[in-house]
Amino acid sequence: MRKNIDDEIKNLLNKEESIPMSIRNKKEDAFNIIRDMGSKDMKNKRNLFGKKNIAVATVVIVGGITLTSPVLANLKDLIFNGRYKGVQTAIDNGYEQNIEGAYSESNGIKIEVVKAVVDPTMINLKFKVSSEDIKSIKKFKYVENGPSINAFNITDDKGRVIQFYDDKEGTGTKPIIDENGKEVWLLSGVDESVDIKDIDNGNVYFDIMLNSSEGNLGEIKSLNLQTNKIANLKGDWKLDIKLDEHMTNNDMVNYIATVSNDNVEVLEAKCMATGIKVKFMVNTPIDESIISKVKLVNEDGIEYRTDRPGWMESENGKDIVEITFEASKFDNLDEFDFVIEDLNGKDEVIKLIKEVN
Repeated sequence: MRKNIDDEIKNLLNKEESIPMSIRNKKEDAFNIIRDMGSKDMKNKRNLFGKKNIAVATVVIVGGITLTSPVLANLKDLIFNGRYKGVQTAIDNGYEQNIEGAYSESNGIKIEVVKAVVDPTMINLKFKVSSEDIKSIKKFKYVENGPSINAFNITDDKGRVIQFYDDKEGTGTKPIIDENGKEVWLLSGVDESVDIKDIDNGNVYFDIMLNSSEGNLGEIKSLNLQTNKIANLKGDWKLDIKLDEHMTNNDMVNYIATVSNDNVEVLEAKCMATGIKVKFMVNTPIDESIISKVKLVNEDGIEYRTDRPGWMESENGKDIVEITFEASKFDNLDEFDFVIEDLNGKDEVIKLIKEVN
């Protein structure tokens, strides 16, 4: 099984223009590490997926029961299923935008964006698909681990292509070039969930989650979406989403290390609405399993890990990693320990405190 995954990785490494994000793994493969790269120029950069996270993870709700848990209470819980706790904490504290007027109809099928949560590390959009013709919506077919429901081409108000969809490659992203001539990757992974429990009343709901390990989704004021299919339903839908100021101002809290460490250096720690992004450098060889070994621990011993893809690149023989932990700014952490478990047989612990301006 591992050999098949490695073969897919090698094939991806031979692609020069994009990072496909439509790779699926069966449940028995979910504990394998996936390196989902797509550029020869990016050979020293790796997308990191922990053992609980795969390139496109899917939750399907049928008749009010998920495949892995009891009935989810309402739409805001749809994508989480116990995951993305930092996002959920933000929503519970009012960090969510109700979207109005973002809808499109084609072939009798209406799709609308109803809610959005955005910060530099992620975009979560919640959709409703409906039809006055119940028979039309009952034609909707979605299979877990089948083709992704996320077949959108997405751009922002700056004209940047955040995501593209290709019938052959599936969902992907391409780098943009910043003002310094450096390649910048906006996305590092996607996630989705589908709720068909209200299909008898002509409604289907789904979420998409777009992740940016490097935190490159900041200050987006609007999004433009286009798709020709929603699962097996065909049409031509275009959606324009205007984001409120509280979704775009991206206030952050910085943390700094209190002591130095010979093996690990925290380069940056920023707390955003839905998570704390930590960028660190390791002076000893590591691999993708690092994502399952890192955590934050607050003063009360509560641990925060990640449900999101991470990012790794090598510079001057050292590995630099960026990971967003499920600790929201609404957790109000003044200090915490950044921990790497079992690094060469020893736990490395660095205390971080809130920076005072």
